[in-house]
Amino acid sequence: MAGPECDDVLAELDRLLGTDGASPAEAQNRALPSFDSLAFDDAGEEIREEEALAEDVARTEYLRESLERSRALAARAGTVLQSFEERLAALEAVMIPIHNRTQRLTTAHNNIDKTLETIQSVLSKFAIDPEVERRIREGPRGDFASYFGAIERIRDAIGFMKLNRRFRSAEKALGTLHGLVSKAMSECLEQFSRILRKQSQVGPGAPAAVSASTEQPRAGADDDLDQAQRLVSIMRDLGNTDYEREFIRQRREVLRNRLVAHNPLRWPGGNAGSSSAGRTGATSRRTSAAPAPAAAARSAGAAGAVEASGSTGGLISKAPGHSRGGTSGSGSHGGDSVSKLHADDFRGFLELTFQLLTHEGEFMESIFPEATAEALWPATIEEALEVVDEIGHAVAKTRSVDNIFTLFDVHAALKDMQPRIGPLIEGRHERFGSLFRDLTDAVARAAQKTFAGFLDELRQVWSKKQMPPDGTVHEVTSKTMNILRRIIARRDAAEELLQEFATGGDSAGRSALERIVANVLDILEQNLSSRSHSYRHASLAAMFLLNNYHHMVKTISGSDLATLVGDTAIQRLESSVNAQRELYFKAAWAKMVSVLEADADKKKEIKALFAGFNAALTEGVAAHKQYAVPDHELRQSLRAEISNIIVPAYAKILEQHDPSQFTKNADKYVKYSVDDVRSMLATLFEDRR
Repeated sequence: MAGPECDDVLAELDRLLGTDGASPAEAQNRALPSFDSLAFDDAGEEIREEEALAEDVARTEYLRESLERSRALAARAGTVLQSFEERLAALEAVMIPIHNRTQRLTTAHNNIDKTLETIQSVLSKFAIDPEVERRIREGPRGDFASYFGAIERIRDAIGFMKLNRRFRSAEKALGTLHGLVSKAMSECLEQFSRILRKQSQVGPGAPAAVSASTEQPRAGADDDLDQAQRLVSIMRDLGNTDYEREFIRQRREVLRNRLVAHNPLRWPGGNAGSSSAGRTGATSRRTSAAPAPAAAARSAGAAGAVEASGSTGGLISKAPGHSRGGTSGSGSHGGDSVSKLHADDFRGFLELTFQLLTHEGEFMESIFPEATAEALWPATIEEALEVVDEIGHAVAKTRSVDNIFTLFDVHAALKDMQPRIGPLIEGRHERFGSLFRDLTDAVARAAQKTFAGFLDELRQVWSKKQMPPDGTVHEVTSKTMNILRRIIARRDAAEELLQEFATGGDSAGRSALERIVANVLDILEQNLSSRSHSYRHASLAAMFLLNNYHHMVKTISGSDLATLVGDTAIQRLESSVNAQRELYFKAAWAKMVSVLEADADKKKEIKALFAGFNAALTEGVAAHKQYAVPDHELRQSLRAEISNIIVPAYAKILEQHDPSQFTKNADKYVKYSVDDVRSMLATLFEDRR
């Protein structure tokens, strides 16, 4: 049944039902009369029952008619729906074959396309594009993206051939592809090497700039790192690890050369570094980049630098040809290299080491995966740490007391650097994991041994040849006081490193350094007193002790040593100075004073008095030409005191005895005027230097 016919049927059904588009509830209310309108009263109850019955009959008849009309409409609607079903079945019978044929054609078309693509792919794997082969052979120059793309195509072809070895030409194609891969790997390795060389082109700089010396970024550096990272990825995926050996070879040489160039034992032009430089020349010729074995730690040249730096410098200078360091000249030069080492230079060297290692770690992480970078780290920094180890132990080999302050400074620098540089090597390098702790301990032991040697030499009995013939300040005294004075400037280091030398108890509440200084002064004073007996003349012995004790008091009073020595010890030394001063006057001028004070009344006695004075004055002045008083104030005070004793006494005897009264030859007995005597005494202890 067509659409309009359905509409007519539905409209007729609405008309018969009386709904006319109203809702079912409204239609029912409209069709059926309400029983609520029926009302009954007591008078006409029968009439109302008859009327109600008639209404029920009419209503029933109406419902019957409506039911018949509904059945007719339902029959017509069923006919329409049956017609729809028959037409749809006919349409389905026509469309299903067409749909099936369309599906088969689509599947066939897709299969054909896939087959063509597979054939094309297989053909591309067997026959590499000549452009790809040309690009592989010319190397990754210029257009890196196209070169990496060509390598990817080769890799895809190899993977395909390995999975499809059933093809008759697969093995032959694999051989060709592997040849191209070998060429590509060679070119990639060469490009990787060029990038490393470009990244390593940084000059050594000057020693003053060591603390700020870092590799500056260069134009295109990020692109280089990206290329290096891509090259590493490609070579690793193709099973080639030569890049690891190349990286180790180049980078460890760069690190080693940078540190050798800034060897603090060489600046400014020291000789100890020449041995390390020779070592650099030898090791730079290595071609293998395998991790350096522990057995190849030091070369003969480096050992020479260590031995040279270990020469000792004693309290007493040796005569020419009797060098304590040995017979070769290299020993003294090496010792000089340590003595010239400046604390700032060594700190700068350690700072450079830290910066280089930090930069190297970041550089490796920018190229390699984390696991690879960690695996290559020990071999890369091996030789750089060898340089640090050699220089540190070269410093620790010194036993010169002059270098003990250098050892203090180096120990402090190593100790300060340990928290920063320790994490870079501890637990990450089997051989040098504890390098800085070991060097710190070695330098501490060297300082302790050096100070112990200083005390031993201070206790030794000096030979007669080592005693100053003019009674001046002994070299040992001067050097010892200078050492004590310089120790104050490094009080904390001395307290830490020299604790074991703080003998003598602590009953007075003195610090370790106070006890050390007191011990040194006691040893020095005792040895000076003992050695003064080697002089034949008591006046010279007293002059020797006077000069040395006075130098000790002046050095202590003029420095921070006074706070360590204490007032009691200073007063005791001052008493020793005064005692030796009195002994000197007694030994040197008592004879002349006794002559001037002798009673002389007779001519013979007066002549003997003047003759005795002339002889004593000549002898005293001649003897004092061999005496030395290096301190200007002490020299002037001694001259003044001598003149104040001798000149007035001489003037008095001249006044008492007129030459004309006891001799006809006055010039024979009265050889000097008062001014002459005063002038002669003013030349005593003349500084002949």
